[in-house]
Amino acid sequence: MGNNSYQLSAISYQLSAISYQPWPWPLGHATRMATLLEVLSGFESHR
Repeated sequence: MGNNSYQLSAISYQLSAISYQPWPWPLGHATRMATLLEVLSGFESHR
């Protein structure tokens, strides 16, 4: 259950970071989603 809270905070951080991206939305979104997947997989591997 604690792991879910880490994932949610990571997701909300990524979403807030997206809104500050100066790049076009599709490019920034794709990059942020890739980063988000790396973050979540990192949490999974450290569990």
